[in-house]
This record gives sequence, structure tokens and C-alpha cells, in this order.
Amino acid sequence: MQIKTWTDAYVSTDDLNTELVDNLNRLIAQPACRRTFAANLTANASGAWLLVPLDPVGTGEGRFSSFDTSSGAFGANSNRMTAPEDGLYEITFSAVIRAAVSATSLTYGAAAIAVNQATATNVAANALCRTALNRSWGEERSGNGSATVPLLKGDYVSLATTGIGTTWVTGHDSFTEMTSFLCLSRVGEKP
Repeated sequence: MQIKTWTDAYVSTDDLNTELVDNLNRLIAQPACRRTFAANLTANASGAWLLVPLDPVGTGEGRFSSFDTSSGAFGANSNRMTAPEDGLYEITFSAVIRAAVSATSLTYGAAAIAVNQATATNVAANALCRTALNRSWGEERSGNGSATVPLLKGDYVSLATTGIGTTWVTGHDSFTEMTSFLCLSRVGEKP
């Protein structure tokens, strides 16, 4: 962004709009998208990483807390969200996993986010943020994390989870509060 200076006391309406109002509106109206995922009832092997499949905005158990201010520019891929333009982005996530079989325990759970990694194993190995999932109760683990990173237009972010101790599934199919999410928000210019 260039800064314009004026030599006289008069600032035209066009200059005011171009130099101030347009830039302020741009800062206020940053693109953002939050997609959710409630449950995948297919059991995953203990220790296996899984890309969290995201529901399209406005669908699934978490439909009331999902949004996209860019009218779809973050993409519709079920395993990732794509930056619609260059910028500094805040990536936040929350993940919920639970034992696939009732009355069995997960001894450990983790979630990770990464940029431009197409497989769950690569997300885990190249994570920007990787966090242990805390014990909600013996059968379930949940947690969250965030990172602020510069992204180029077209860079994408994926969320992956794992559970250890027994076979496991993502989320919970009947409780909205146990919905996982991935949120990508542009918060400023790319440094």
C-alpha cells in the first residue's frame, strides 16, 4: 500500500475514498471461512492419521456455525481450505475423536494443521501446529490450536487427527458441541 501526502489542506472526495475509506473497508472486510465436521463413523486403526473431511458450508451437524464471507473462494475440496488471495492468515481448529467401540479407551489423541500437504501423514510430519487432544472422558479426546502464517493465493490448509489405544472415529454424530472445525481468516497483508 502506498501512502499519499497532500500539499494543501483540501482533500478531494475521490482521494478520501481511495486513500482512506477503501483501505479501511478492506481491513474490515477480510475474507474468512469456517467449515465443520461432525462425525465419520468408519473406524480408523490405532495410530493412523486421517485427513478430517470438512462439510460444505451450511451443511452437516455444524451447519449453524459454519460460514464463508467470500462466497466460495476458499474452495469446496472436502479435505482442505484454499487461500483466495495473498495475505497473513489466522488458522484455527478444534478436533474431536472418540473410541469406535463403546467402553474402550483412547490413550492418546492428536491433531495437526499444515500448508500444502495432501496426505494425513504429511500433515502430521510437516505441521505448523500439532497438539495433543485432551481427555474429555475415557472414550473421547478433544482439543484445539491455531497458527498465524503468510499464505499465497492457492496455498491450502488441511487438518489431520489420530488416536492411539483402540480403533477410533472422528467427532460424534449426535452432539453439535462435539463438532470439529477448521477456520481460515485473512487478518492482514502478507509480510
